Amino acid sequence: MTYESLPFATRARLHEQLAGYLEGQIAAGRLREAPLLDTLVFHYLCSDNRAKQREYLFKAGESALEISAFTTAVEYLTPLMDLLPIGDPTRSTAALQLAEAHKHLGNISAAQAAIEQAQLAAITDADWAAALAALGGMTSGMGDYTGAQAILEEAVALARASENSLTLCRVLYALGSQYWRLGKMDRVHALMTESLTLARALGNAQRELYALNALATVAWLQNEAEAEHNFQSIYRQAVAVGDRLSAVTALNNLGVMADDRQDYQAARDYFQQALTLAREIGAQEDITLGLLNLADEEIKLGHLDAARAGSREGLALALRLGALPRVVQVVVNFSYLAYAEGQIEYALALSGLASHHPAWGSEHQRELDAALARWALDPAVVAAGLAKGAALDWDATIQALLQE
Repeated sequence: MTYESLPFATRARLHEQLAGYLEGQIAAGRLREAPLLDTLVFHYLCSDNRAKQREYLFKAGESALEISAFTTAVEYLTPLMDLLPIGDPTRSTAALQLAEAHKHLGNISAAQAAIEQAQLAAITDADWAAALAALGGMTSGMGDYTGAQAILEEAVALARASENSLTLCRVLYALGSQYWRLGKMDRVHALMTESLTLARALGNAQRELYALNALATVAWLQNEAEAEHNFQSIYRQAVAVGDRLSAVTALNNLGVMADDRQDYQAARDYFQQALTLAREIGAQEDITLGLLNLADEEIKLGHLDAARAGSREGLALALRLGALPRVVQVVVNFSYLAYAEGQIEYALALSGLASHHPAWGSEHQRELDAALARWALDPAVVAAGLAKGAALDWDATIQALLQE
């Protein structure tokens, strides 16, 4: 008798039996679970065992996120949400995992909807803290730094009250990232150090890499040689555990360091590697960052047509994502391009326009200060040129840059 001729009830029973056999082999140590998650999901979805369907869809979604397989994570976590009843203790966590995957893929409305689901499903202080951390991260990414800080500080307070180490580890990192944008490096160091300690105690390699990347960036401001060694080590660790998103971050940081020592070709190579990997995993904001970083190096190497094309693509993507800090960054990129083409007054006006935007952050200011130091213009010329940015219309300028 062929499979197709079997009654559906018989097929479902056979799928469950095969999945159960595989579980037994895993329990006995003869097989590893991770490579079989997709197979277990398939067989249990073909069965009538709803509890096992939920268990393995959750495990598979979580595993996909660990290796930055965001599209795969959405494919697992979307049906999981349909199977999790209201009141299920894992529903809020699953919704936040789905939100994370959607956010990286650039589906902002779906990410926001999933965060709302997580808030509706929240039961414990840890659930509420994790949901607020996700909301705060989204808010910061859209340029509302004041709102994000308030949300994330509330998340940390709830996480501490919950005594849930993993949640606290996550929200400390989120608040530390927000303080980075505000230039409060002492707070960044303290929060990331605590997050790192928790990640190591939990044995969570992904959270450890996130904190290490942030701490190495802070250390770079004091000791470049040590920071570069740390980024190289972080990149190797990320590759070893399959955390491709952390690898992208490390490559971008190595590129920034190479740029700082004026090794523009090395910086370009690092940024190109980061962009290629970001495209591979579909991480849209990281693609945006890669495009902007690469365009900056193309300017310094004299490849102005390539810089313009990359900046336009990065601007269009940042606008689609609503990532206003990236939009601000690309306006500054265009100012560098204008300067390279001899349009000094326009270059300064663009930088002045960007610096008055609410999403202007400490990192933007550091980059602009470095550019102005390179240009070595008369301070009066700089002041007058930056002031002219106030007369530019933001929306009209953005549209013009998209057409350059």
